[in-house]
Amino acid sequence: MLDEHGRVIGVAGVARDITERKRAEDALRASNARLQALAEELGMRAHARSAMNELSGVLGACATLEDGQAALVRHLAALFPEGSGCLYWCCGDGKEAASLVSWGAESGSASTMTFDQCLALRQGQPHHLRLGVSAPACAHLLRVPGGGAVCAPLNLGERLAGLLYWEGPHLPDTVDEALAIERDTAWRQWTCAVAEYLGLALSNLALRHTLQIQARHDPLTDLFNRRYMEEALERELRRADRSRRPMGVIMADLDHFKRYNDTLGHDAGDRLLVALAECLRAQVRAGDIVCRYGGEEFLIILPETSLDLVTQRAEELRETVARQLGSFGGDAVPPVTMSLGVALYPIHAGDAASLIRAADAAMYRAKRSGRNRVEIAETGESTPPPQNDSMSATSNSR
Repeated sequence: MLDEHGRVIGVAGVARDITERKRAEDALRASNARLQALAEELGMRAHARSAMNELSGVLGACATLEDGQAALVRHLAALFPEGSGCLYWCCGDGKEAASLVSWGAESGSASTMTFDQCLALRQGQPHHLRLGVSAPACAHLLRVPGGGAVCAPLNLGERLAGLLYWEGPHLPDTVDEALAIERDTAWRQWTCAVAEYLGLALSNLALRHTLQIQARHDPLTDLFNRRYMEEALERELRRADRSRRPMGVIMADLDHFKRYNDTLGHDAGDRLLVALAECLRAQVRAGDIVCRYGGEEFLIILPETSLDLVTQRAEELRETVARQLGSFGGDAVPPVTMSLGVALYPIHAGDAASLIRAADAAMYRAKRSGRNRVEIAETGESTPPPQNDSMSATSNSR
């Protein structure tokens, strides 16, 4: 799989992510303890503890940040019973932030901002507009907050991922000034502590999501890996039984890949596999599942289809690869082509393993018949001996 900079994330990267997640969990526990202490000072110990525990459980069960938006609104309102606020999340190139959730009365902060418009985001540290103290206001504020305000950045590892903005309520003139300032300071500390907790909690969520993706995807091509393929194939077979509609698979293998790899090198072979993965992904239907089966071999699962349609799709894939990638290696190697085998459940096989073997056997028949062609499985067709299915670009070509 590729990271946001286009670099390949391998086993070492996965191990690093696991270590980072453990550290994030330890930091999250420490941050929660600090929040409990501050909540006691603010006289909201009981409901703050309940809200934090519930929020922690909700975020722990979420797969993405969007899954937890409704819960964030509810729990942030409980954590900030006074005043109003917004939770901003970075978008675009990471230099803009948009309101993800808001609570309380309408806040005096714009719904979107650039980093340059917020002193906290520019400086990477909280900015406090104190009661009774003249301080420069952020450009994203639509009005001067009558009850003070705090901008607290959210840190996800080494980068800023968002902002927690809290605006205090307008206080009556009868409130003692010293008491109001003391209260304002306490809420500033609370806002910063909640922002620290949210940064850690959301960082933990992001790491967990990354690990889930890595567990399902091939690190080089970002296609689904063989482990996920096996799970998906069993699931689609059960669905085919329930709907009484057939499902097909296509086994596709690059022709002369070993020659390509030996002539141009492993890096060139990897680039070809990545380009092929992008080509396959762009050509299939939304419900189809494209997997890297092993080496230069790919399996495509096509739910609710017919033999004619699967064969047609295989022919279209073969033609597209030859047209778009044929000259990928230049004159030093033969044109890039693929051999494909087609099998349909339940016509050619009655279970997942047999279906794969039938498609694989048909693909080998296409190889023996001259390559760059599509063959349909035959009932009872045997499969050739298993080949090296290493997941690197150095595996043997067929």
